[in-house]
Amino acid sequence: MRTVDGTACHPSKYKMMEEMVTLSKTQLEHTCKVEIVDDPEYHEDLEFYVEICTEQGARLSGDDTQTKITIKDEDEPGTICFDSRKMSVRKMDKFAYI
Repeated sequence: MRTVDGTACHPSKYKMMEEMVTLSKTQLEHTCKVEIVDDPEYHEDLEFYVEICTEQGARLSGDDTQTKITIKDEDEPGTICFDSRKMSVRKMDKFAYI
């Protein structure tokens, strides 16, 4: 298995993963880990791919030998607003709590 760049490129957005996986006859799944690189800057959502490939590095044939991973960016600032659009304050109040 290996990772392939899309709009997200290694090493700035994720750590490249390339590992040899051998499944036993009874093994139905394998878990792989890809480290995502976080930064404080806002970016559009980015994507890269994980592929199942041969020992020679060629992707296996079939639609289910590649999956797209989307990195959702959550660094966009939130919304700031007031609880109400209008507020009344008396002259004798020392502070207006907004």
